[in-house]
Amino acid sequence: MAGEKAEEAIAAGRRLNDRGIKATFDLLGEDVLDEDAARRSAEANKDLLRRIPPEVELWGVKTRRQGTQLPVDFLFHTTDYPDALDYASYRVEIDPASAATGELVRTAQRLQTDYGFRNLLLKGVGQQAFLSYNRAHGVAPQDVYATGFTRLLGELRRTYADGLLLTEGFNDLVNPLADGGYTWDQSRDAPVLAYSLPWGVFSNDVEALDYAAANLAFAYGMAINLVVDGGHGTVTDYPRFAQHLRSLAALRNAAASYYAEAEFRDHDGLRDVRGDDGVVTAVYANVDGAKSALVLANLNDRAAVARCTLEAPLRAVSARIIGRNEATVDLTKPIELSLAPHEVILVAIDSALGR
Repeated sequence: MAGEKAEEAIAAGRRLNDRGIKATFDLLGEDVLDEDAARRSAEANKDLLRRIPPEVELWGVKTRRQGTQLPVDFLFHTTDYPDALDYASYRVEIDPASAATGELVRTAQRLQTDYGFRNLLLKGVGQQAFLSYNRAHGVAPQDVYATGFTRLLGELRRTYADGLLLTEGFNDLVNPLADGGYTWDQSRDAPVLAYSLPWGVFSNDVEALDYAAANLAFAYGMAINLVVDGGHGTVTDYPRFAQHLRSLAALRNAAASYYAEAEFRDHDGLRDVRGDDGVVTAVYANVDGAKSALVLANLNDRAAVARCTLEAPLRAVSARIIGRNEATVDLTKPIELSLAPHEVILVAIDSALGR
């Protein structure tokens, strides 16, 4: 126990910080059973947040109070959220088998009906799970997350059936219940993940003006998690980069049956892949639609050349380059295409490649 008063907890935290140890403050108690108590608890937590020294990199405040019957609005409070996340945050772990799950579902449904949201990202879901000894719902402690997530994610997936339901993290507990996971930066392992789990949606953190990271995400079929100025800015501050992202989205839409509806197959069906350094070559195969795509992405801020040869003859002898005024490529010869700085092109092939 750090102490009974906020100042005692801060003093203990300072001592730990001086030793290079980060701290999380847990406010213990079981007295939050109505909205008035929730407000008092929120004020107590905000008071503790204000006391955290500004020179501390990150101290967190979380509660174990069982506010399981309260609307979500009363379960997450912080000072000037999200700006306060620079130095402090207040988190609540919710038992997903409790009545709070119903409030979460209703809130998510309201985001869709009132604001037109098509996709939903659930932060923290997919990262961790705990035993819960909440006696109110009769679910065994070891089963609360499997039971609760099945209900929560099942309801949300039905609500967002026309979009994507993404979790933060990726594990066997939530994978069958969501469309994919926000997995921070997966650029290093992207081809392995995309090839092994082609049905999954992975993500890649992309900072403003990082054209290479954006192109890499497109080449490997990853969702772009746009982090502008460390999360403090907007992409409108970088109009040329915003236009680059729009061009990638337009390319994806124009080549939907060749790329978005296909599976990543790495270099299957190719040989002699030997483009310039910084050029990524990727094959996508839509077996059911008998279509394939050859994605060529230049990660460089200078012109580069992509080179490869098809491993075997195809029914199609030529292919379209989407986005280049319907230019064509002769598939009976080795492919060699010049790419402008940070250019991404997609060769649309009306034959199955990579199987």
